[in-house]
Amino acid sequence: MGEFVYTVSDVNRFVQRILSAEDILSGIRVRGEISNSKVYASGHRYFTLKDQDALIRCVWFRGDQRRGREVRDGMRVIVRGDLGLYVRDGQFQITVRDVLPDGVGLLYERFERMKEALEAEGLFDAARKRPLPSYPRRIGIVTSAHGAAVRDIIRVATRRGAGLTLVLLPVPVQGEGAAEHIASAIDCLSQRGDIDVMIVGRGGGSIEDLWAFNEEVVARAIFRSMVPVISAVGHETDFTIADFVADVRAATPSAAAELAVPDRTERLDRLVRARRQLDAAVDRQLDGWQRRMRTAMRMLSLTDPARRVGEGLQRLDTLAARMDDRMEVRLRDGQRTLDGYARALESHNPAAALRRGYAILRDEQGGVIGSASALTPGARVNIALNDGSARARVETVETGGNGNV
Repeated sequence: MGEFVYTVSDVNRFVQRILSAEDILSGIRVRGEISNSKVYASGHRYFTLKDQDALIRCVWFRGDQRRGREVRDGMRVIVRGDLGLYVRDGQFQITVRDVLPDGVGLLYERFERMKEALEAEGLFDAARKRPLPSYPRRIGIVTSAHGAAVRDIIRVATRRGAGLTLVLLPVPVQGEGAAEHIASAIDCLSQRGDIDVMIVGRGGGSIEDLWAFNEEVVARAIFRSMVPVISAVGHETDFTIADFVADVRAATPSAAAELAVPDRTERLDRLVRARRQLDAAVDRQLDGWQRRMRTAMRMLSLTDPARRVGEGLQRLDTLAARMDDRMEVRLRDGQRTLDGYARALESHNPAAALRRGYAILRDEQGGVIGSASALTPGARVNIALNDGSARARVETVETGGNGNV
């Protein structure tokens, strides 16, 4: 009696069906290091996932590859996919669905779930995003008091505009409880009633460092803010949940300050253009009245009778008086407009603040000192006043106040 003989394909298909029937092998997560990664013309990527004792082949089809998810040899990752057998070659392989950097894979998954849920609620809708104010007078800042972010914001805002008030609510920007502190500060600034725009963020970092800005409590605080919010989490490539909810996203804190504060030179240019437009409007009015006067004179010259001449002269006097009245009104309106521009310009002049008794404090390198925490007893400082300057030595430093005199 002869025994039944299977083909190689039969055996491989049989094993493949057994593996496919195992639920545990569907959506399996495997940790390892990538090697021999290669992309074919089809766009499919093939690589080996290995550890110190073994390896397994992987195929990542183009349709499953997420935008921005790059892999390279030597990268430690967590691969999610389906384990099976490639019948033709008789080798185990993982059909990859997603690849996450090892150690932060769970955070990425949590990020995606949070993003999908909040987007479904409408927190990211473009229609609800508000424009930034053209001329903010008071800017709220929610960030760490000791990081580079707040220094960059102050430096850029001070350089670009005068007459601004920056209101800082210092918060921890990473670690346990940071998200709750950030959300509370956003609510506080939003409810003050005198804040024109708000900058919320920090410097760059890993996904773990930036995680407070991915928390739901921060997203909802930004969403309910009554003033426009600029998200300034300093990471050029990756986005946080705060970026999606905010009215405007800035790649860095410095960029956020540039968005929030219009450049002083640009504002002066607008005033100059407005003055030119006003001058042109007045010239057009004068030209119009002059043309009417010339027309009236030509009509008078066509009539010989003295009565017609007298009536024409009377009409000319009436037109001239009316022209004078209208011109006087227009010139007064124009002067009031120019005076308004002058007052607005003067209000942004740093010298005006000095004339009111304020002073600018600089360190020995010429940098502006905007915080008591930047001073130490014994430090030498330069004081700029309205009519001169002075040098002084710091005796004591008191911090913790709100800066009111």
